[in-house]
Amino acid sequence: MSYFGYAILGIAAVIIIACIIGAIQGAREKDKEKITACIMFSIAIALGVVLIKTVFPDLW
Repeated sequence: MSYFGYAILGIAAVIIIACIIGAIQGAREKDKEKITACIMFSIAIALGVVLIKTVFPDLW
């Protein structure tokens, strides 16, 4: 895997961790919209990484 692939995975991991923290914070505040938004955004980031890996396999 090239350094660019590691960079993409690292950025995605940081965003997903931030989304998980946001979802936990939303659960503490009992804010269902925040929980849903954080979960959906983390799923979108994960699917985006899979899409990049599928479309550009040379980056990995």
